Amino acid sequence: MNCFQVRDLLTLYLDDELRLQERQEFEAHLTECKDCSAILETIRNLSSELQNLPEIQPSPELLNRLYLIGSSQSTEPAPARPILPVRSFWKIWLSPAFQPVMTFLTLILVGLSLLQFTATGRELKKSAALEIRRAYSTTQKILAQTGLVKDKLRGSYENLLASLEAREVYKSENN
Repeated sequence: MNCFQVRDLLTLYLDDELRLQERQEFEAHLTECKDCSAILETIRNLSSELQNLPEIQPSPELLNRLYLIGSSQSTEPAPARPILPVRSFWKIWLSPAFQPVMTFLTLILVGLSLLQFTATGRELKKSAALEIRRAYSTTQKILAQTGLVKDKLRGSYENLLASLEAREVYKSENN
């Protein structure tokens, strides 16, 4: 057992809630480690000093005020709250449920600002634009070649149809 594990188990040890094996490992570590033993002793001394503190009785005046607070709240109805106060808008967006969304948006904004306002970002932007232009021109070349093939196929098709028609005419003339 290491010091971190012992420090996590200190309160369980003091409350006598450790299993037998854990307790034996814990005590074995305490015999070897003076720091953890000192921490345990400090906690024991602190808890005994807290138990020796005198109990303070509140003044009758304070008790009366507390009783009045409790009785005034029970007799008066709670003030009506608006359905959607202005603060609730911020409470919703700043609530823990939206923290991942807000973190993501923040990272996007930081990334975009780095791309826009740093030299590396500008270089990256230029190289990306260059690659997009290259891809566009390559695509245009491929489409042009496809159009040429299509035109050649159309020409071959027309030649085929013309020869078939000529054959039909030849057959009909010979018959």
